[in-house]
Amino acid sequence: MALGALHWAERLAASGQAELFLLQVVQPLASVFTPRPTLPLLAAAKREEQLEVRAATQALSNQLHELHGRGLSGGRYVEVGSPALKIVEFIQAHDIDLVIMGTHGRGGLPRAILGSVADEVRRLATVPVLLVPRDSPLPLGQPSVLICLDQSPEAESAMAAGLQLAAGLGASAELFEVTDSVRESLFATSYLHTRAQAARGSGVHITCVSGEGYPGPTILLQADIMQASVIAMASRGRSGMARVLLGSVASYVLEHSSVPVLLAHRGGTAQQGEPEPQVQAVSRRA
Repeated sequence: MALGALHWAERLAASGQAELFLLQVVQPLASVFTPRPTLPLLAAAKREEQLEVRAATQALSNQLHELHGRGLSGGRYVEVGSPALKIVEFIQAHDIDLVIMGTHGRGGLPRAILGSVADEVRRLATVPVLLVPRDSPLPLGQPSVLICLDQSPEAESAMAAGLQLAAGLGASAELFEVTDSVRESLFATSYLHTRAQAARGSGVHITCVSGEGYPGPTILLQADIMQASVIAMASRGRSGMARVLLGSVASYVLEHSSVPVLLAHRGGTAQQGEPEPQVQAVSRRA
């Protein structure tokens, strides 16, 4: 179970008075068989699937009972099918505003790269996705969100999602841009302050910083310097790459970050002013 993701979901649901949805998707074993499985093999797979569904339902029911006991509202759902597609369908069917899931799946497989469910969801979802590394601790004291910008429309979506997350956490935010030269840093600083001014009505305390270097390592270094609780960034930016690829900034940050990473698509942020946001916590059995 991705307990780190559940703890973050509970923290956000409690602070933002959101409705929390617990979802676990059971993948049919029959889907991984050869094109001509035997009938006994199919029957055994079906029995195993039913056992997994019952176990998932019981586990989520227990967790939901504990959440209700702490004053949170929500529901639990168990689906059968392709995990990523079922999660995306659930997002659309229930008007989910934010998805929170772990970057490890069954067996503790490392991170969300290499075609995992988390990678698929963060590429296909039209809402922000908060990816939580295994055992990522909840922030102690004053939380902070590092919002990475590159003057692209896609990054503007990450800023909107990051500020909304910061407001829900009662966190401060730092707008950050990585540049190639001192001259670019001057333009970046001006741009960041302009964006901070435009967001002054968010209620979040915002600071601005620019840095020089390779984007991925420089972002992680800045997150370490400011002791960021979350890194918020677009899943694609000026490079135009639509998905995680080896060498991309999003891929690098996801693979190496020890804190949750909030990824947003252009136009994929939650609507402002909604009275009861809904948070989906995706449960994945370890």
